[in-house]
Amino acid sequence: MAPLPAFNRAYGGSRTWEMNAWLDQTVLAYKPAIIVYYCGSNDIEAGTDATAEEVFARVKEFEVRVHDALPKTRIFFFGINRAIDQRNRWDVVDRANELVKQYAYRTPNFDYVESNTALFDARDEPIAAHFKPDGRHFNPSAYAEFTKILKPVQIGRAHV
Repeated sequence: MAPLPAFNRAYGGSRTWEMNAWLDQTVLAYKPAIIVYYCGSNDIEAGTDATAEEVFARVKEFEVRVHDALPKTRIFFFGINRAIDQRNRWDVVDRANELVKQYAYRTPNFDYVESNTALFDARDEPIAAHFKPDGRHFNPSAYAEFTKILKPVQIGRAHV
């Protein structure tokens, strides 16, 4: 994300409840001015039975706790992706994203950033080249596309 001073506090396989459990140590301790929050896909993976409402409630908890401690911090929620291997749960992904998006519209310093446009073609089919063979994790091309989305958003708001 250069030239922005950024560092990654995420860890593989994390779920929204874990981000909240470790929020003080992994986020608040650093007093960030901007947070890009990308979490929720692992909550929705097949077999977890997490509802969109449960995922949204935990995202909202994250936002509230951050803003209680750091009211001026900008949070960019990077939408949950519609992974190929989760096709049977895309309705839950879409609903969770919509709930977060609606909340972002009415919440100061909290924005929703759409991620799936970078992963899908004009026919609304996933671009397989962006995914590893497991259909869940990303290839470098997906991260390059995500950077194209996130960098202008962050740079445009970094000095707000």
